[in-house]
Amino acid sequence: MRLKDKVAIVTGAGAGIGRAIALLFSEEGATVVVAEILEDRGFETVSLIKEKGNRALFIKTDLRDLNDIQRAVSETVKAFGRIDILVNNAGILQYLPFVQVTEEDWDRIIDINLKGTFFFAQAVAKEMIRAQ
Repeated sequence: MRLKDKVAIVTGAGAGIGRAIALLFSEEGATVVVAEILEDRGFETVSLIKEKGNRALFIKTDLRDLNDIQRAVSETVKAFGRIDILVNNAGILQYLPFVQVTEEDWDRIIDINLKGTFFFAQAVAKEMIRAQ
């Protein structure tokens, strides 16, 4: 139980690597917040965690929206009192030939993979500093 009594947010925890991280963290004793844009996947991950008797919360989060990011941080602190760990796992790939990528495609990739990751880390860091 290496993460006993820790609170972790895992972005993109609705499937794949993010879900595996969320499940492992919960098995190690962490309370896990599933920050995921797809509700069905987010609730499924939470259900898998709770089936094993562990604590979890789903918060629908769009990493392109800074208000969503702040809301996820605020709701986590409101529910559990603090944040100890952030795993910025969410990201997208777009399989298009180089010459076919549009500005809209590019902006979506950058907004999720870079902007969202940066501002989620910043929001959590501010909360961690405030909690010291």
